[in-house]
Amino acid sequence: MSLRRSRHEFTLAVNRRSKQQEETDYIDIVAWDKLAETCNTYLKKGMSCLVEGRSSIRSYETKKAKSAKQLRSCATRCRCSIAPAAAVVAR
Repeated sequence: MSLRRSRHEFTLAVNRRSKQQEETDYIDIVAWDKLAETCNTYLKKGMSCLVEGRSSIRSYETKKAKSAKQLRSCATRCRCSIAPAAAVVAR
């Protein structure tokens, strides 16, 4: 018997300042099961979001046969707000 798990992927934009300029880091997030369903229903672009979870680095080969790595976080908990914050969802 095959069980399908719900999955929701989004990108979290984290703003930071360095030497009088603002820079943005983009973090790929994946949520599973009930948390994925909740994120899919309520999370919208521009909302502030606090994400707890674990990070992992995935190694893969590009179409041009070059090796690459991707940092990805698996969410175990998300708290979202309409209020602006330092980290916002960027889909």
